[in-house]
Amino acid sequence: MTKNGVRDIIKQELNKARMNYREIESKETESVYYKLYLGNTSMLFRISDHSTKKDVSTLRFDHKTSEDNVRRYTRNRIKDAKAREVGALLNS
Repeated sequence: MTKNGVRDIIKQELNKARMNYREIESKETESVYYKLYLGNTSMLFRISDHSTKKDVSTLRFDHKTSEDNVRRYTRNRIKDAKAREVGALLNS
């Protein structure tokens, strides 16, 4: 699957979940970062054609990446963002 194909699926899932987000393209690599905003919290994840040592959840894409994998990954990041917001509300 191509980077643009992955991006389209991620945006579909984020829009379907009515998430506020920002898409940030790396200037140096083929990575694309997504910052999700929910209440007073935010969460970052990325898609890339390579791994990283950074502490950022990453979906690596290549010719073996399936639409189902991208949708599942994105839905799980949405769940993570919502859980982070609930945790923040409970701790305030």
